[in-house]
Amino acid sequence: MPTWLQGFAEHQPVTVAANALRGLMLGDDALAPGQTVAGQAGLSLAWSAALSSSPSLTMPSTGTEPELSNLHKKRRQGRREKEGQRCRSEHRLGRN
Repeated sequence: MPTWLQGFAEHQPVTVAANALRGLMLGDDALAPGQTVAGQAGLSLAWSAALSSSPSLTMPSTGTEPELSNLHKKRRQGRREKEGQRCRSEHRLGRN
């Protein structure tokens, strides 16, 4: 792997989790020099906590469902009104 990419790859949540699992299964000797199983497991838990608490990555709460429902109702009502206007126009023109 190119050196410019190694720094980026080492600080990704999947890399940290893989290192933690590698250390847990194979022991400290399987990790890079300076890394410990406890350190990698702690970093993996920190990444997990950070990603799960990020509001942009979580699903919307159930409080937004009524808003979506109202939005869908408005769109449906708008479509019905347009359809009604089209039907009335065709009726006036004699295109039943």
